[in-house]
Amino acid sequence: MALALFLASALAFATPANNPGGWLSDRDYPADALQRREEGTVGFRLLISPTGRVGRCDVTQSSNSADLDAATCAMIVGRSRFKPARDETGQPSYNLYSGHLSWTLPGRAPPRTRPPIPSPDMELTVRQLPDGSREKTIRLIARFDATGQMVACEPSSSNLKEVRLARVGCAQAQALPVEIIKDNEGNAISFIRGVNLLFKAEE
Repeated sequence: MALALFLASALAFATPANNPGGWLSDRDYPADALQRREEGTVGFRLLISPTGRVGRCDVTQSSNSADLDAATCAMIVGRSRFKPARDETGQPSYNLYSGHLSWTLPGRAPPRTRPPIPSPDMELTVRQLPDGSREKTIRLIARFDATGQMVACEPSSSNLKEVRLARVGCAQAQALPVEIIKDNEGNAISFIRGVNLLFKAEE
């Protein structure tokens, strides 16, 4: 199957349909974690169904507190709602959605830290970057079929300089390791996810 590129930005990520700030509150702090004065940031990955419901939540970065990790997924699955992702034909699609959630003890100000920068899925070396920088990270939006093969790819930004890099990135990203994603019934599914590429200029 030929890779579909830049189809009028038809691909779309799932987006929260309710306020993520309401997914949890101080009242949700696990009692045991509170007693032990545990804090931390939990990285998670959601499988969002074509109806916008969260079908699965996996912890990708532990807070070093089993209670906080478990509570994160429990709260997100129970309370989050999403506008579903769309494939290149505009149809609702499964989406892998990654994020981080920080737990801070009640009464304490949240730390002023930026969200962790996701590790690149692939590094590419080019002769020169369009803006003259030494390195640049761009994010693609891609659809993978039930066999894990990339079948559609677009830049997630309309920035013209990034679009040029995305043309190269989409072609190279077909070499990413195959990942088979299954629904809760064990069936392999087609899905949309972001692909982060780190471009480096030659020394």
